[in-house]
Amino acid sequence: MEYFAGLDLGPVNEPSALAVVGKQVTAGVSAYAVRHLVRWQAGSMSYRDMAAEVDGVLRLPELGRCPLVIDRTGVGESVAALFRKLSDSSRSVVLSTGHAVTVGEDGSWYLPKQELVGTLQLLLQERRFQVAASLPLAALLTKEMANFRAKVVPAGTDPVTDWREGPQDDLVLAVGIAVWQGESDPGDAGMPLTWDDWGRPSRWPY
Repeated sequence: MEYFAGLDLGPVNEPSALAVVGKQVTAGVSAYAVRHLVRWQAGSMSYRDMAAEVDGVLRLPELGRCPLVIDRTGVGESVAALFRKLSDSSRSVVLSTGHAVTVGEDGSWYLPKQELVGTLQLLLQERRFQVAASLPLAALLTKEMANFRAKVVPAGTDPVTDWREGPQDDLVLAVGIAVWQGESDPGDAGMPLTWDDWGRPSRWPY
């Protein structure tokens, strides 16, 4: 089983969340299970202390070299850089408008929200996604997923200020970017991702 971690970083006045999903492929068909969930309430912890907790999760032996995808939409590059150091296969994404995944000059992947939500919707419709009922936050994640829906951001709207449906979408966004990583780039799982002097990835996804 391969593992993928998604980290949704909220501004100081919003919660943040970490999700680890396991991916198993049977007869060429992938299925996902949420194995680990962490949620930090708004203002309850500094980003540096949060990074230490994420590091502890990523060091669990059963996860191997688990890729980490960091949603930095609401916090910027300086905060994301704290977390990108935790995994040699980490990536930063920014939820954006548009219809195609692109790589910006800052090295971040610009991921259309429609793409993220569409990936989750497909897995749910085909019953290829499950949440372990034993997880303490399982009920909350299930509620978030029931309420979450794709939102088309009008042209000209600032994606940073309009990146969430509501203040309680952090868990589902963390899960979403983790499974998106597993579905969009399975061949790179566990491979090193190095960064040049400008903070850009030296191994480009597209």
